[in-house]
Amino acid sequence: MATDALAALTELARALREPLSATQQFALADMALRRVFDQTHLTVNRYDPATDETSRVYSSIPAAFPLAGRKRRKTNGWSEQVIDRGAIHAVNTAAEVAAVFDDHSTIAAIGVAAILNVPVRYDGRTIGVLNLMGPAGRFERIDAAIALLFAGLMIPVLSSG
Repeated sequence: MATDALAALTELARALREPLSATQQFALADMALRRVFDQTHLTVNRYDPATDETSRVYSSIPAAFPLAGRKRRKTNGWSEQVIDRGAIHAVNTAAEVAAVFDDHSTIAAIGVAAILNVPVRYDGRTIGVLNLMGPAGRFERIDAAIALLFAGLMIPVLSSG
């Protein structure tokens, strides 16, 4: 996996050096992440500490999760882990998804029972979250260091808007 991950990260880093729209950059990240983590869907949220909300800036499934969707932060353990501490969060069963996410019925309807949330942090604060989704058990064994490298490559695109 490490060789595949390095190749995917290198190709993404090269591609991101070119003049691309934010949507194109996120789509490239989606493809690279898929090579390593084999997610079925990806959404990317930007976090605004002034409003304490996240807004969706990329969605590989806009019919279920449209762009510009907003969520007010809740204190349910997830936000403290991901937003406050910048720690990766993973759930791997439909029951775990339902326990954490209010929109679990929408998530289940698209065949998702596992979610990997990777915070994108810069200057000591979370500026966004990569939300990888897949079937049950998909994120039981992930390399957190590789996930954080992908998040690091998203700092400029999440910072620029």
